[in-house]
Amino acid sequence: MTKPIRHALAAEYYTEPAAFVPEQERVFRQTWQYAGHVSPLEAPGDYFAFDWHGRQHRI
Repeated sequence: MTKPIRHALAAEYYTEPAAFVPEQERVFRQTWQYAGHVSPLEAPGDYFAFDWHGRQHRI
């Protein structure tokens, strides 16, 4: 019987800020991220706020 080939990253990749912070910069902050739909915003000046990776945003 042949064992399946398994690949996994080291645990530090998932738990260490030194690995996560650069990934945030390369992936999440370089692409659009869905924050919510505009349908609840009915009147001029309406907005919703959210926290994304430690930063406050208003849309």
